[in-house]
Amino acid sequence: MESDTETASAANTMAETHLTDASKSKPKKKTGVRRKNRRGGKKKSAQTDTSTLTANPSADFVIFDHQPLEASSSTAGSFAINNNHGINNGNTLPLFEIRPTPHAGLGLFATSPIPRGTRILSEPPLLALCPSETDPSSIHTAFLALPAAAQATIIGLDAVEDADSGPFRTHIAELAAQREEHDTPDLQAALLVALEEFKVISVFRTNAFNMGSAGTEPEAQPEEEEEREGKGDREGEGEREADEGADEPAVGLFPIAARLNHSCLPNAHVTFNQRIGQLTVHATHDVLPAEEITFPYLGATSFYMPRERRQEGLRRWGFECACAACGGGEEGERHERRRAMLLRNQLLLQGFRKGRGEDVGRALGWALELVVGLEKEGAGKEVARARRAAASLCHILGRNKATVLHAQKGLDVAQCCLGSDDPEFADYQRFVQGLKEAVKESERK
Repeated sequence: MESDTETASAANTMAETHLTDASKSKPKKKTGVRRKNRRGGKKKSAQTDTSTLTANPSADFVIFDHQPLEASSSTAGSFAINNNHGINNGNTLPLFEIRPTPHAGLGLFATSPIPRGTRILSEPPLLALCPSETDPSSIHTAFLALPAAAQATIIGLDAVEDADSGPFRTHIAELAAQREEHDTPDLQAALLVALEEFKVISVFRTNAFNMGSAGTEPEAQPEEEEEREGKGDREGEGEREADEGADEPAVGLFPIAARLNHSCLPNAHVTFNQRIGQLTVHATHDVLPAEEITFPYLGATSFYMPRERRQEGLRRWGFECACAACGGGEEGERHERRRAMLLRNQLLLQGFRKGRGEDVGRALGWALELVVGLEKEGAGKEVARARRAAASLCHILGRNKATVLHAQKGLDVAQCCLGSDDPEFADYQRFVQGLKEAVKESERK
C-alpha cells in the first residue's frame, strides 16, 4: 500500500541529484518563455455505434435508432505507420483493431505489443472546418459536399444529444406532427433532411478534434480551465486556439480516432500535428496485446481534477468513468490524494511564476513532486512540462547537472507523446538546446 508520504519521499530521492550538484553562484535568470496554452486533442464518443435514420418519430421520439453490434464485428487498423523513433522497425502489420467493448461501444485494441513512444495512428481529417464554419448550417452544408462513402462513415459514428438539442427536437417533432396530418412527399423529405442534419451536427459536436496552431509549450492551468484538450468543438471547449487570422481548418472529424475511448489513467496521447496535417496517437507506455488504447477526454487538466469534477465533465458524453482512479477503495483514494497534491503544487508553481515571492528551492520541491506524481498517474506530456519547470528552476539555482538531466528527460517524454516531427516537440528541442548552451556558458565563467 502506498503511504501518503510516498510521493514526497520519491521526490526527496530525486532531489539527491540536485544536492550533489548545488552551486554557490547566485541564482540565474530563468530561461525559456512561457506562452499562452494552445493544445490539440480530443474528447469522447458515445457508447453506441451504427445508426439509421427513421422518418417516423413519435412525440417522445428517439433521434438515433441504433443498430445492435455483432459480437464478432471488428475492423483491423492497417495504416501507414509513421514511427519517428524506429521502434517499429519497419513493421507495417496492424497495431490495433476496432471492435466492441463490454460497456463503451466500439474501441481500439492493440493486436500486438506496442512499445512506449510508438505512433499508433496518424489520420487526416475526413471533414475539416474553420472556427467560423461550425454553426449547424455550415456543418451540414460541408457534410453534403462530401462523397457518399464519407457521408456514410460520418452517419455511422456515435452521437450524444446535448443542451443545444432542444431546437432540433422541436423542429423534428413539428414536422412529424404535420406529416401525421398530411403525409406528403415534401413533408417526408423535409423530415428526413431534418433528421440527417441533427445526426450530422450531433456527430460533429460529439467527435470533433481541435486542429489549432501548434509549436508552443503550454502548461496546464487548472484554476482557469477544466478542459484544455479533447473532443468537442463548441464554444472553445478543449480547443487549441488558432492564431488570429489563421485560415487553416481548426476543427475536424477523424473517424478512426473517434473510436478511442476514455480513461483517467490513459495509455496514449492524442494531438494534431500541424506539420503533417494529421491527428496522431502515441503510446505513452507499453501497451499489451488485446489492451484497449485510451486517452483522457477532459485533457491534461483531468490529472489535476478530483473524481467528482471528472465525472461531471464526462457526463456530456453520456457515461461515467469506471477506471481505477474513479473507483472506490484504497486504490481510488490513493489516486484522489495524489491528484489533490498535483493540483496544489501546480497552483503553487503558477503563483511562483507570477512573482509572489516564493523561495526557488521550495518551488523546485513542488516541481519534483509534480514529476513523480504525474508519472504515477500516467500523465504523458504533463510530465514533460513538469520536467521543464524543474529544469528551469535548477538553472536558476545553478545546479547544472540537474538542469540538463530534467531538460533531457522532459525532451524524451515529449518525443514519446508527440513524435519528432511535431512542431511542439521542435519548440521543446529549442528550449533544451538553449538551456544546455546557458549551462555551458555558466561553466566557462
